[in-house]
Amino acid sequence: MKTSELLRAAQELIRDKSKWTRGAYGRDAAGESVDDVDSITAAESFCALGAVHFVSGDEVDEGPWFEALRRAAIIAGESSVVSVNDVLGHDAVMKMFDRAIEIAEAEESQ
Repeated sequence: MKTSELLRAAQELIRDKSKWTRGAYGRDAAGESVDDVDSITAAESFCALGAVHFVSGDEVDEGPWFEALRRAAIIAGESSVVSVNDVLGHDAVMKMFDRAIEIAEAEESQ
């Protein structure tokens, strides 16, 4: 799967605000934090990074998708993807994904 496709799939997973969370990698049906990479399949809502991991199965801090999101977070004025997710909120996360997809597509076209 191309990086841009992966980012689109993760964005779609959390486009509905009820499927998005902050302060945790993911949350289960009871709203309990799911912060273990191996347990992410138990989550029903996800932060930006949790959504990508759920879709990809990659480690959170690896892959070109992480670099695209990191660069998009900096464009948003934050130092990290987590800051955009936890401080700026859902709308900012959606914009961050849009920018990250643009970054990934530019890289893929080279």
